[in-house]
Amino acid sequence: MITDAYTDRKRSEVMTDTWGHLAPKKEICYKTRIVYAIGCYESGELNPTPICVEIDGLPDSPWLYEDIMDYLQTLGEKPQGTIWRFNGVYENRQFTGVHKVFLNMNNLNGESSDSLPN
Repeated sequence: MITDAYTDRKRSEVMTDTWGHLAPKKEICYKTRIVYAIGCYESGELNPTPICVEIDGLPDSPWLYEDIMDYLQTLGEKPQGTIWRFNGVYENRQFTGVHKVFLNMNNLNGESSDSLPN
């Protein structure tokens, strides 16, 4: 539909005019760390939830937010009650790197391999 195409184009123009100076630069590789949680309830797009994002040399922007949320949704099934850390890079609006369990909250009665605060 013409109206939809025009609306999408206008949205893109407004985003660029407003926040374009914050957009990630092409061919620049940004060192990235993301800590995210998998909650205990089936929450659709709330799982995974980013807790902390550090991307060296790149300010927050609408593009970055969309890319992070889209990327986290592609990770597939992960155990509920876990917190993960991603270490890698963000380049050309793509993330590549390694995911490791940061904390496993599945055994709160003890015997967990992770040290939990009392």
